[in-house]
Amino acid sequence: MQKLQVITGLLAIGMAAPSQEKAAAPFLSIVTSFTSTTKAASHTKAEAPDVNGAVGPAHIVEFLNGDVKVYDKKTRQLVLSKTTREFWEGVPGSGGAEANPDNKDPRLIWDHLARRWYTSAQRPNGTVGDSTLIIGRSDTEDPTRGWKAVTFFGDKDKTPRTFVDFDQLGVSRDAVLLSINQFKVGENNRPMVDGVEIFAIKKSDLNLPTPVLTMVRLDHLIDWRGVVPAVDYDGTTVAGTFWGTSSEKTEKNEVMVRGDVTGDHEKWDLKRVTARVGDKPPNTLRKGLFPRPMLPQPEGKEVSSNGTTPPAVRLIKGEFWMVHATRHPDDDKRSVLRWWRIRASDNAVLGDGLLSDPELNLFLPSIAVDGNGNIAIGCVGASAKQFLSAYAIGGKIVNGRAVFDPSFQMVKAGLGVHAANGRWGDYTTTVADPTEPGTFWTFLPWAQANGEWATEIAKLAVK
Repeated sequence: MQKLQVITGLLAIGMAAPSQEKAAAPFLSIVTSFTSTTKAASHTKAEAPDVNGAVGPAHIVEFLNGDVKVYDKKTRQLVLSKTTREFWEGVPGSGGAEANPDNKDPRLIWDHLARRWYTSAQRPNGTVGDSTLIIGRSDTEDPTRGWKAVTFFGDKDKTPRTFVDFDQLGVSRDAVLLSINQFKVGENNRPMVDGVEIFAIKKSDLNLPTPVLTMVRLDHLIDWRGVVPAVDYDGTTVAGTFWGTSSEKTEKNEVMVRGDVTGDHEKWDLKRVTARVGDKPPNTLRKGLFPRPMLPQPEGKEVSSNGTTPPAVRLIKGEFWMVHATRHPDDDKRSVLRWWRIRASDNAVLGDGLLSDPELNLFLPSIAVDGNGNIAIGCVGASAKQFLSAYAIGGKIVNGRAVFDPSFQMVKAGLGVHAANGRWGDYTTTVADPTEPGTFWTFLPWAQANGEWATEIAKLAVK
């Protein structure tokens, strides 16, 4: 019987003043940016963007609800534009166009170890309990030249009145990693969270000319929430690592949890192991104060901040990096960002801190780090006086410590008030360029004059 295991976290961190030093001058510069997709031109019914993308050796790929776009990295010329329906129609193993009218929460990763792109999406098949998950992989490092896919049910037993939502994608040396939230439809047809599932999919079998689905899974984890697979740039984790929070009830904090999948990867007979996260057992590593659920924008309108779950966890040079939104410890009405740097070998916290702005509420952050210790964070910022806009901040490892810019830089100014049920998306994406050290790309939303979303793709340099 294949087994997995959860690793519980452990280091008490209070909401003290930011631990990072302040840089005297900005590390980060905005090299260029361009608007990619607007709500009016998109092919989705979703009111909010799930801004997702990745960058490879020669291409920039944006993968949204309803739309796929590929740009030449040097010229930024659009070389491919398809609806998600058109995209999946040409991918053997995906179920075709009829089964894929509007996939939800698409994710995309460039894996430099496999020299391929990986993508995931969820598909409600119209019958509760029948939700399908799709894992796609490119044939080559060129995302315009062919893909293959495998599909499987999100709930292996297809339990009545259940469905899955919010897939998250990661990779290890030998596996493509996926996590998903499980829901159960209760009284009055109200969906309730019913745990999470995690999956480790054997990369070598997925990469065969005709992909084979070799997978281990752990279903209905009811003591874990907000689970995110790590993206391993080192290629040191054989099977994979997942981060999340415990379902333990706390008034002001979330207890962080690490889960590792390990075992005999040749036979793909994996199991879980137990370890403690942090350097001062039996204390617990906590993410900090929950953020405000709704944040102000002009004209008295509010927008959803969408919680504390980080959109990605990066493992590079033996260290996990993540960022999430939280409340300012001294101002309950403000939303700020908190970053973490955790050593993989012993789970010691090497650094953490708050990043804030005196006027803005900051949320929907995403982080990227390269092998030279350069750091970039993209996010959304807004206030009662500032429309929803795209921002970024840079940082570097200096004398072993993370040092960040003194302030955020505006990538794209918002122009209007968003009023579509207060939703402004679930995540953003920031990645390191695989061929240009110190170069990053961020995929962010901003508000047009009519209040509808648009996506901005920006090239950032950290020096």
